[in-house]
Order: sequence, then C-alpha cells, then structure tokens
Amino acid sequence: MDDNTSARDILHDMLETMGLQGESAPGGEQAMDLVRNGFDAGTPYDLILMDWQMQGMDGIACAQALRRDWGQRCPPVILVSASGTDVAEESIADRHTSICHSLTKPVQMSRLHEAIAQVLGKPILEPTWHGARQRGQESRRDSLRGFRVLLVEDNPLNQELALELLDEMGIVADVAENGASAVAAAQDTRYDLILMDMQMPVMDGLESTRRIRQLAGWETAPILAMTASVFAEDRERCLASGMNDFVAKPIDTDVFHAILTRWLRRPSLPGLPDPVLHASHDLAAQAHAQRRLASIPGLDLDKGLKVTNRDATRLLQYLDRLHTDHAQDVHLVSQLLAVGQRSDARRVAHTLKGLAGTFGLTDMQRVAAELETALLAEGAPSSGLLQRLQAELETMAASLGNQLPNTMPRVTMHAEVADWAELRGELVKLRSKLEAAELTSARDYEVLRPALEAAVGEAARTLGRQIEEYEFDVALLTLTDIQSQHLRLR
Repeated sequence: MDDNTSARDILHDMLETMGLQGESAPGGEQAMDLVRNGFDAGTPYDLILMDWQMQGMDGIACAQALRRDWGQRCPPVILVSASGTDVAEESIADRHTSICHSLTKPVQMSRLHEAIAQVLGKPILEPTWHGARQRGQESRRDSLRGFRVLLVEDNPLNQELALELLDEMGIVADVAENGASAVAAAQDTRYDLILMDMQMPVMDGLESTRRIRQLAGWETAPILAMTASVFAEDRERCLASGMNDFVAKPIDTDVFHAILTRWLRRPSLPGLPDPVLHASHDLAAQAHAQRRLASIPGLDLDKGLKVTNRDATRLLQYLDRLHTDHAQDVHLVSQLLAVGQRSDARRVAHTLKGLAGTFGLTDMQRVAAELETALLAEGAPSSGLLQRLQAELETMAASLGNQLPNTMPRVTMHAEVADWAELRGELVKLRSKLEAAELTSARDYEVLRPALEAAVGEAARTLGRQIEEYEFDVALLTLTDIQSQHLRLR
C-alpha cells in the first residue's frame, strides 16, 4: 500500500521477482477493503507492505484499524518509511498494531527479501549473488530482451554503467552525448524508450525533450529523466517538458529494472542473441575483490555493489575509471572560476557528486555536494572546501594505486615526439576550432592524439575527454595549461 504510484509499482515488481503474488492499494481505506475481501473469499493475505506517510489514513493508523477489526488473524505488516527505521519504531512503540518490521525508503531488494523471509519464517526466491543472480538476469533478459533504447548521457563513466545494466537486461542501446544529438537520433530512429540525463552541454535534457515531443511519432513515447535531484520543483519541470517518469541517480539496479519493465510492455523481439554477461563468476576472485574494496576509506561497499549486481571486480574497475577521468576535477574547478565560468564549475562538481554517490563513495559525495551548493551561492567557495575534496580524490587514488591491478591502459610518456613543429601547428588549428565551438574538433583531435599523448601523457587524455563531451570552453583551458607547461608546444 502506497499513495505514490511509482513507489507502489516498484514494490509490486520487486515482489514478483521473488515469486510472490500480490495486489496493491493507493490508500488505507482501499487496503482495508482488500483485506476484508480476502477474508470473505477464504484467501487472506500472508503479509502487508504498508507505506507510513500518506494522504488521508496513514500507514500506522491503517495498521491499528486492521488489528482492531481482525485481531490475531490480521496479517503481519511491514512498515515502509522515508523517515528511517528508528523514527518508525518510536512511532509505533505505544500503538496496538500488527507491524512487526520496518524498512527505509528507497527500499533495496536485498533488505526487502530479508524482511519478508524473517516475517514469514520461510524461504522465498532469493535475488542475490551467484545462482539467484543468474536467475534474475535470465528473467530480466526474457522480459526486456530486444527493446531498443536511446541513452542520453554526457559522462563516459555514467554511459558505461548504464550500458552495462541495459546489456544485462538484453536491451539494445544507442548513446547520444547531449540533448542536441538526442533530437537528431530521434529523427532518424524509432526507439522504444529514451533515458534522458538532465544537465548536459550543448542542450540540456528539458529542452531536448520538448523538441523530441514535437517530432512526428514521438508524442507519447516514454521519455524517462535520469536525475539526482530530490526537489519536487525539478521533477515538476521534467513532467512539464514532456517526460513520463524518473530514474533516480545513483541507479539502483532493481528499481531501474522495475521502472523499465513498467514502460516497456510490448512483446520482445524474437531471434536476438543473448547479451554477453560481464560479471565474473569466480567466487574466490569476488571474495578477494570484496576484501580490497572493504579497505578503501569512505566507501559504502553495499551501496557500491548494488550498481554492479554484486560484482566486486567490476566495481573496482569503475572506481579506477572514476580516478582516471576525474582526478583533476578540483584543479579544473579552480581554472573555471578564475575565468568566470561559474556554471561550468558547478557542473563539474555536480557530475563528481553523482558519480561518487553512484559507486558508494559517500564522503566524496558529501564534500562534492557542499561544493556544488557553494557554487550556487554568491562568492567564491572556501579554499578549505576545495582542499577537502582534493583530499578525498587523493585518498581514493592512493587506495586504488595500492590495491588495484592496472585495469585500464595508462599512457606512457615518451622523451621525444617525431615532429614538434607539426604538433604545434596542429594545436593552433585545434585551438581555433575550439574557440569557434566546431563539432569537427573531436575528429581533428583524433588525428593529433597519438603525438600529443606521447608528448604530455595524461593531460592529453583529459583534453580528449572534454572535447568528446563538447566541453569546448573547458578544453580551451586545458589546452592553454598544456602549452604553458611544455615549452616546445608554445
């Protein structure tokens, strides 16, 4: 029972993945009618999942009424609340109800499974690592296999994570790196669903959605916002632009699957090959990786493993990629502020906050969120705040350097470049295109990339990533920094 349709549907879908059947109600009065009908038909419910805070009769009041009407025959109740289990337990301490357990929103599949098994006192289908995990993946491939989705996301690491999850569900996905590219893709291809990030360069998710809705055949197709915002006004703006639903960041794999299942209802396409599963099934390797992860300061291991379906080796690879792509973010924020690009600096902090939250780096997420908030206000953020975020990045880097095998190829610095004069000339051309924000900058960069990587190493990869993400103003700063530090490139 929940008055929020999305939350109610997600819980219902989670129960189905455990092999449980149930009915749902939007409020206390309707729930009491369903319980009464169950007793009248001789098929009483075994369990009730009850939201606490609802309009009209709240969950605790409904549980009291059910206990009053049905006494010892009343089914056990699990109370679901966004206020935390301690607050919930205090509120029901002096009330006569059949509430025997409480869960905190957002509900995690593993916690829900444990609570139901404990309350019912018998085993149920276990959607956890290894054998049951494989069953869950097979079920997900069967239900969603063959659908085609457009993923609109500017951050490469977020792209990789979402594509992994979609691939495991058997979904065919294309990627657009900004809102303008998404509009172009929607003109050329009829997708079953679009996953739309909100904050992107060139064109944001709101404007992209408005333009897509104007295209023929896109009037009602599902477009889901991918957002870390918890503010009602932001979500209302998404709905007003033409979006249908939300996928919260950081992504919870079970909730993600439930939302996609709700919007992708047509029969799947036959004859498509099964996707490749990337997760390792070597339990010894998984245990070894989990021990390494457990020693990383500030990492919420359970939260991080949620996004990789409990694949510890994959989580290590994601963290290494996070370090590779974002080690210079504090320096980049300082550069942007120095030239008055405050909104771009805030976007850097916002992206880092989202990625840290996705992979369970709770301390880094908190500090990045403080920086994003500071950049929304007037004045410069304190140097202490920037130093704290830099310390979080350095702590993660040290942990990964000590613990992680080299999962991503690193650029080796070479002493000599074949033709420094030619490289200088190519950089002059690249600078001109970046200043004009020409989309062909990415193509031109690919031509000079091997020579530039040989000359400056990691800085060239940072420049390439920024150009790929159409962050031309930021790329100009990076290019200036490269040339100022390397006399032979001036």
